[in-house]
Formats: sequence, structure tokens, C-alpha cells
Amino acid sequence: MLILKSESGKTKEINLSKMSSVRVTLPLDNSSKDCGATTHIGVPIKVESGMIRMNVDREVFNGIENLTKITNEKKFKRNYQPEISLNLMDARQITLNSKTSKNITGVGRLLITFGSLTALVVAPLVSINYAEGGFNSERYFKVAGVGLAGVAVGIPLILLAKPKTYVLKEFSGNEKEIWSIVK
Repeated sequence: MLILKSESGKTKEINLSKMSSVRVTLPLDNSSKDCGATTHIGVPIKVESGMIRMNVDREVFNGIENLTKITNEKKFKRNYQPEISLNLMDARQITLNSKTSKNITGVGRLLITFGSLTALVVAPLVSINYAEGGFNSERYFKVAGVGLAGVAVGIPLILLAKPKTYVLKEFSGNEKEIWSIVK
């Protein structure tokens, strides 16, 4: 169980067993200057004493070198995902994606994909009168409308099922409330 407390006094208890993935962003160093940060993305295992254990899928470094933005990404194979421990007291932010959110996002993507294909490909094809050489616009609008309805439902599903990000340290460009780890 991960327990977070906000500046305003709100408390959140997060059951890690219900999370499909977690992103922990650690700054390059603890200086006040933003030199860069590494984001560890993976499956959470356990949180204890301010440390999170997780199996890592990817590590992404974002930083600035000689006034140039750089990004380095390291992906791990599915059968070899190293287990690491990270100190959440050093973390800049943590992003949690629940299994339910992941499933809802998947349904939303399917609706958008099939709805788009229906509106853009199927509707014109079923509306052509191949025998006589014409176009049935009434059939086209009915079929395209069904496809667009799928898209109209899929987009809000994806937007509503976004992962939750909790900022743990102040950094430049941050406008969100600061949370802290409760021991």
C-alpha cells in the first residue's frame, strides 16, 4: 500500500496490486538546477519504508547537454525485466496506471479504430450501387454515423482513463500540487 499526503492535507491510499504500471521519475542530481531526469517504467511489486520495488520495462533519460535536449531510452525484454528498488523520497513524480484504466483505454482505442474504419472505408463501399453505377447517400450516412458514434464514445473513454500523476518535488514548469510519501 502506498500512502500519499498532499500540501492541502488530503491523503490517498493506493493499492499497488491494482496497478498495471508505474512510472517513477528521478532527477539526475538533487541540485536546484534541472539537469535531467530518468523515468523508470514498470510493474510495481512492493512499497516499504519509502522504497518501491518494481520490475522495469523501460528506462527513459531526458536531459540537456550543451544546450541540446537529449533522450535515451533503454527497453528490457519481457523475459528479462530487472527488479530494482527506488527511493521515493528522491523521486520528482510518480505516475500510476490502474489495470481498470488500462482496460478502458484499450476499449476506447478499439472503438476509435473500428469506428474510423467504418466511417472512412466501409460506409463508402457499402453505399456504392455496383450493378447500376450509383451511390446510396442515405445508406452512407447511416453506416458512417454508426462509425462516428464509436469514435465519439472512444475518445472520452481514453481521456477519462488517463494515468494519475503525483508530483513529489517542486521543479520548473510544475503547476500541480505537491505530494509526500507517508512512512
